[in-house]
Amino acid sequence: MVNENVAVEPTREEGYIMPIAGATVTQCRIDFAFTLIFRAANDDIYELRIQCPFTFEIDGNAGELDPGNWSDPCEMGLALKIFNQVVDSAAATPKGLLAVRLRTGGWLMIHPDAEHLYEAWVFSGGERTLVVCNPDGELAIWT
Repeated sequence: MVNENVAVEPTREEGYIMPIAGATVTQCRIDFAFTLIFRAANDDIYELRIQCPFTFEIDGNAGELDPGNWSDPCEMGLALKIFNQVVDSAAATPKGLLAVRLRTGGWLMIHPDAEHLYEAWVFSGGERTLVVCNPDGELAIWT
């Protein structure tokens, strides 16, 4: 699967760079979203809750998944390969496109909700970090 958007790497003025470079994915949770828990080198814990369709490539497996619209949670199987992976970088554009790159070369891409109804993703953790991709794709950032 080719995705030219993987090169997205905004600066702080253009979006938000998430403080999880070097963090390890220590948990994957599945409900009506796909949630990743990261442990940073300083032991801070961060959470990324993905609530809209996302694309990924992990260990040579690529796909697109919609956490809110599956009939069988086993469909998430390939995405679970992100467990124990180390993050190389994670950044969001001002319009809500989130790119998470892994040290192994894999990646996740989460676009804002195409219908502008739902928050596509929520990132939280550390001391006081909360970043929300609003339904219109705009970022709400509290740090």
